[in-house]
Amino acid sequence: MSEHARHPTSPAPPRIDIDDPMDLARWAHRLGVAEADVISAVIEIGPDRDAVAQHVRITRDAAD
Repeated sequence: MSEHARHPTSPAPPRIDIDDPMDLARWAHRLGVAEADVISAVIEIGPDRDAVAQHVRITRDAAD
């Protein structure tokens, strides 16, 4: 068995780190929302970036 097969190198799932001020600010800017909205979404649904982005879009569309 090859070394690669024994130790697959799959990247960690993309996550938003709300404890990292730069990551939080970057995602708030990217998503076009306040940092508090990103924090709320992460607390509600978890730190997965795709899920947070989808949640923010749905929430924003519902408010319009």
